[in-house]
Amino acid sequence: MALASLTITCFWWVWWRSMPSVPGKRGAPLEIGWRLVPDRHGKGYATEAAKAVIVYAAERVEAPYLVAVADPENFPSQRVMQR
Repeated sequence: MALASLTITCFWWVWWRSMPSVPGKRGAPLEIGWRLVPDRHGKGYATEAAKAVIVYAAERVEAPYLVAVADPENFPSQRVMQR
């Protein structure tokens, strides 16, 4: 597990294994998500990180697709998913 600090109050996590494939059921979707402290909302951090994870998943993991889930009331997260 890697943990990188973006700020004192905001962290992002990436988990991986040194394996030729992603653990779990072959063909099962990978899930992407984000959570930021309120004062970091609306600055593009989630979108930038999501795009980087999508590229990594496509190029390095060869994931056929990713899934993301947001609360129906969480319109900002839904916009990140649409981008």
